Amino acid sequence: MRAASRALPGPRRLPGFLILGEKRCGTTSLHRYITQHPNVLGPLAPKSTHYFDTKFGKNLDWYGSYFWPETIVEKLEEKNGPMLAGESSPLLLLPSDSAGTHRTDTPRCEGPRTAT
Repeated sequence: MRAASRALPGPRRLPGFLILGEKRCGTTSLHRYITQHPNVLGPLAPKSTHYFDTKFGKNLDWYGSYFWPETIVEKLEEKNGPMLAGESSPLLLLPSDSAGTHRTDTPRCEGPRTAT
């Protein structure tokens, strides 16, 4: 699906949320629960892009290619109301040089929230 999405022109709806966690702590389950909501869009494939950890050297266009084209999201919003895009990764808590990139490359994300 991602290969087909790259053929679609235009800007992408970048994440409004990031699920951060360690391996085996429930990020996959939480991702599945959240993306069952009709107004939540996960990445086109897979659930994690690894842009902020193992793929940190890639550019923002590469990262955006994992997400829905803005024109499609706008059509969904006309029908269903506001849509929220997001992704999750069990590796995002590893120390790296990418910590500040979360804020600059995903401006729709408001800040850290903790699930309790």
